Parts: sequence; structure tokens; C-alpha cells
Amino acid sequence: MFLPVPQAITEAASLENGRKMNLIDPEVIHRRVMHPVEGTLVEIKGVLDVAIDVSKLVIPKPVVPLSDEEIRAFVATKNLRCIVKMMRERGM
Repeated sequence: MFLPVPQAITEAASLENGRKMNLIDPEVIHRRVMHPVEGTLVEIKGVLDVAIDVSKLVIPKPVVPLSDEEIRAFVATKNLRCIVKMMRERGM
């Protein structure tokens, strides 16, 4: 989960989220500060006392992506344009 809170709050908030998701014995197994002012990505684990009958799950069929030719044909019929702004690196 991503928590947009200061790093000092991250672990306690993550564990509380785990308890609110009904996890038994939640624990933080990984944390990564994305940016000090943005927040932290946290992985937690715990035991969930729920059984899932996989035979009753409805599995959607995978979506087949369009081919390059289909994309080009679509773009051609819509008269679309792509505008790109190139940014130079500092110091160049």
C-alpha cells in the first residue's frame, strides 16, 4: 500500500490498516520511501481467516491488445495528431 504520510508514521499506520482489514498478526515486511514529501510504499503480511472457493470464482477472459496495424487504422480514421515537447537535460 502507499501511504502519503511522513516516514515516522508509516509503520504504525500500516499495521493499523492491516488490523482494519481483519489481518491477524499483521507485520511490515518491506518499506520504500518514494519521496520524503510524498510518502512510502509499504508491504504488509498477516493471516486472513477467510476461505475462498476457487471453483466459484468468475475469471474474466484476457483482453487481447490491438495490433499495430489496428491502432494505425484507428488513428488514421480520426485524423489524430501527436505533439511531443522535447526537454533538454540541464547543463546541455
